[in-house]
Amino acid sequence: MKAVVVEELKEEGFGVKVTDGGIIAYLSGRTPSRHEIVDAVPELEGFPMETVEEGVFISVGEERFSC
Repeated sequence: MKAVVVEELKEEGFGVKVTDGGIIAYLSGRTPSRHEIVDAVPELEGFPMETVEEGVFISVGEERFSC
């Protein structure tokens, strides 16, 4: 599922860096807001996010997608 989120963010124009604990989303020249990310990929609404130097870190470990 993490791969699907990565593809959706890329399709919406975000740069994406995959890390062990999640994904870092960024835009060229600036850090996106949580609102912009959730508008692009509504499935990320409940996921923890924090601003980091590279952009916005989204905690989307694979365990979050398991049922």
